[in-house]
Amino acid sequence: MAPEQTTTVITIPIDDDDIAEDTENLTLTLTNTSVGIETGSKSTATLEIIDNDNVVNPVNLDIDSNGQTDALTDGILAIRYLFGARDNALINNAIAPDATRTDAPSILSFLQSFVPVACSAGIPKAPRGHRWLLASATSSSIVLPL
Repeated sequence: MAPEQTTTVITIPIDDDDIAEDTENLTLTLTNTSVGIETGSKSTATLEIIDNDNVVNPVNLDIDSNGQTDALTDGILAIRYLFGARDNALINNAIAPDATRTDAPSILSFLQSFVPVACSAGIPKAPRGHRWLLASATSSSIVLPL
């Protein structure tokens, strides 16, 4: 700040994305003031960054990665996966023409990346506002919104 200046504006750029996040905090502290200048009773302020993304479904169900979640492609893939289909039985006639994830190993890897592993004490608790969809007590599961 310039001599005799009592206020200033600080610009803090915040990247806006499409990812839902918890509220984040940033602490601003005024230090190293000039001789004879006092900061007053408060030299620290907390900036609260509240996310503006309101994601209803935290699970990406676009299994074939064509930019859409479709019942006749992604839904079929999920159901087949839950019933144990693998390889060509998993993907046969269930991939959208504009999909970028098109082979059985990449589809299987994607599904396994967000399916929770059942623990020895039982099935993990579903996130708030969601429920588990199970094919059987010992098979894989997918979390879906209520």
